[in-house]
Amino acid sequence: MAITEQRSEAAADAAYGIGPRRHPIAAWLTTTDHKKIGIMYLVNSYFWFGVAGLLAVFIRAPSTSARSATTSCSPCTGPR
Repeated sequence: MAITEQRSEAAADAAYGIGPRRHPIAAWLTTTDHKKIGIMYLVNSYFWFGVAGLLAVFIRAPSTSARSATTSCSPCTGPR
């Protein structure tokens, strides 16, 4: 069965989106599209890899001072 009459532009625009428009971030985070989920997974993994790298730098920073160059890491080597 063919459609014989044109829809009005107002009806076409109203049919485009069902429900209220959401914020783009909310739409991105609540998606079920596998490509967007994969991108979010990669961004999340790179973000936490960067956070872990910064924490490693902060943990190692005190051992770079001139005084601690002659001392050993006692938790790592045990008591002397």
